[in-house]
Order: sequence, then structure tokens, then C-alpha cells
Amino acid sequence: MTASLRSGIRWMSRRRRPGMRDHSWFQNPEMQARIAEAEADIREGRVTRGSSWEELLAHLDSLK
Repeated sequence: MTASLRSGIRWMSRRRRPGMRDHSWFQNPEMQARIAEAEADIREGRVTRGSSWEELLAHLDSLK
């Protein structure tokens, strides 16, 4: 697991949203598969990085 993914998980666990107070959602096989897929994309360089929020939002808009 990458450091940024661990950081994101810690941030989400602090949010205290209903239904997310435990980590059972994270142990769900479907969630584990999605995380594995995301980590493979990162390892293989299948990511898009931007230098600003505007650049990120423009990229997301272009995917519509």
C-alpha cells in the first residue's frame, strides 16, 4: 500500500461519517479489488497529475 493511499485512508477514517466508523467497509472484497486496481494503475504510471485544482477540474471535464 502506498504512503499516499494510507494517508487518504487515515483522513477518511477521521471524517466520522455515518457508516464509516469502523473499517469493515475497507475489508470488503470488492473494495480490496478496487484498491488493488488503483495501486496497479499508480505503479504502471496510469495516472494524471496536475499543478492546480483548475487543471485537475479541466481534465475531469474533458473525460465527460
